Amino acid sequence: MDDKNGTMSPVAVLISTFVLTASFALGMFFLMQMVLKVDMAPNWVGLLFFIACVAFAGSVLKLFGKYCLYPREVAKLEAVGGVRYGTQLEAVFSGKSATWPFAKLLVDEDKLWLHTPWGTVTHYRSQSAVITIKASPLFPGLSIDDEVPSAVLTFSLFPWEYHKLRKTLQVLEYRFSEE
Repeated sequence: MDDKNGTMSPVAVLISTFVLTASFALGMFFLMQMVLKVDMAPNWVGLLFFIACVAFAGSVLKLFGKYCLYPREVAKLEAVGGVRYGTQLEAVFSGKSATWPFAKLLVDEDKLWLHTPWGTVTHYRSQSAVITIKASPLFPGLSIDDEVPSAVLTFSLFPWEYHKLRKTLQVLEYRFSEE
């Protein structure tokens, strides 16, 4: 733990996640083999076991990303997702792009801010930023164009959180467009 703002380092989060996932997998394996007497030889049983472990690891990672990596702040909406710095085209041709799976988007009445490993990006309502919500069926995203010459910063979130984000932006009377 970092004493300054009550957050954990990303390395500690990943190690903790690995240890918790390994403990969960061993516990599930013990439960299936010893208690329930399930034969792990059929492929579908192994596949279900793998899916359960991946789902558990994803849940743990999301919780650690939400509560441990960034300082706790009060906001009307708090979402954890991924962030891309740069565009897909830049990533393919020049390598000038980066992604990070733990970004935290916070929305309040007067500002919208995004915590990333590259720093905190804050946009106030008074700025003339254009917020665009991309309604992709798999990974919807949010991008902000503030007309400042910099790399594109795109926040991606889970599909089931898209409607909550859209509704919160409408209730708080943010101007945004949808694609």
